[in-house]
Amino acid sequence: MPRKARDNERPAAGLFFLIQTLSLLSPILLSLLLILLLSFALNPLVARLRARIGAWIYRWTA
Repeated sequence: MPRKARDNERPAAGLFFLIQTLSLLSPILLSLLLILLLSFALNPLVARLRARIGAWIYRWTA
């Protein structure tokens, strides 16, 4: 039983759609990855600052 022509066209259409939208989506995805990387990099610094400031505030209010 021969395959229909539409079965062979669908992967090509999906690939075409991906290539066309990649130029639109890549800056968005890169910016999200950059924000995620910065948040992971700054998390230890923020935690240390909160611990120091929290201890300093606690000394002045006690």
